Amino acid sequence: MDGLIIDLRNVPLVLCGGFLGRRASLIYFCMTVITRFGLGCIGMLSGILATIIAVCAGGLLARLTRPPFHHKVKHLVFFYYMASLHFCAAVVLEEPAQSWFLENASAPIAIFNLASITIAAHLLDAEELKITREYRLAESATLDTDHGAMMRSAFVREIALRMSSRMMDPQPGWF
Repeated sequence: MDGLIIDLRNVPLVLCGGFLGRRASLIYFCMTVITRFGLGCIGMLSGILATIIAVCAGGLLARLTRPPFHHKVKHLVFFYYMASLHFCAAVVLEEPAQSWFLENASAPIAIFNLASITIAAHLLDAEELKITREYRLAESATLDTDHGAMMRSAFVREIALRMSSRMMDPQPGWF
């Protein structure tokens, strides 16, 4: 339809809100709103409203699915449905554009959202799991590979263990 611009900026915005946190969401949200405002056209208000809905959906999902780092399939499907709430912004469109969008563009966008959000969320979730494992592995290391001294976390654990077992108490007969 002439004058109606359909953008798919809400997909990365929802993923950003769900996986990267508030700061990244705020930065990307501001960039998206400024760009959408600059594009103008009849879909501008609807696009900005959809952006607001998308960032709120991503933040809500992040709030609901944390602290478990590994999301289950039901979380990813729920994530898709939360991300699809930005279609509600179509009510702000003027009548010929609203009808055209709901009849022609919403189904392909929903299919694209399902594929891209589910796959990207799964990949981001797998990456978060790898990062968590790497941190745990680094915390469990006892010796630094660069200079051979004990790592700080290992040293603190060792001192706490020796203090609790009273191995560091002065021995009788020592001066």
